[in-house]
Amino acid sequence: MKSIALIVLVLFFSCNGQKKTIHSVENEKKVNQNELILILQDDHGGMIKTETLIIRDYKTLKRFYSKINRTRKPGLPVPIIDFTKEIVVIYCSGELNSNLISTLSISEVSADQLILQNTIQQKKQQSAGITITPFSIYKMPLTTKEVVVKREQ
Repeated sequence: MKSIALIVLVLFFSCNGQKKTIHSVENEKKVNQNELILILQDDHGGMIKTETLIIRDYKTLKRFYSKINRTRKPGLPVPIIDFTKEIVVIYCSGELNSNLISTLSISEVSADQLILQNTIQQKKQQSAGITITPFSIYKMPLTTKEVVVKREQ
C-alpha cells in the first residue's frame, strides 16, 4: 500500500515538473517575438513627471533601483537581466489617480523604430482615489531600433 502511494506521488510531481518546463518554453517563445514582458509594476516610484527609460546595462538599472528603494525597507531586489540578449524599458507614469492603471504594449515595428503604446485604463477594483506615482518595468529582446513611446491622449 505504501509503495502504491509513493508511485502515485512520484507520478504526480513528475507531471507538474513537465508543465513547468512547457510553461518556460512558452515564455521563451514570447521573448523571441518582440514582446514586452512585465517584470515589476508598483504604485510608488516617486517620479512626478512622465518618463521612459531604455536601459541597456546593469549599472543604470541598479541606479534606478537605488532611487526607488530610498524609502523602502527592505528595498526591491534588482532583477537579473542578460543585457547581451535583452533590454529593460521602464515607464514612469507620473502622477495618476489610484483608480487608473498604465500599461505599455508594442503597437508598431518598422525598419528603424519600435513604437510602444501607453494605455491608461480604469482599475477593476475602485480605491479611495489618491494620487500615486506608478512605474512599470518590462524586459524585451535586445534591439538596435529606436524605442519610442506614444502616450494616450
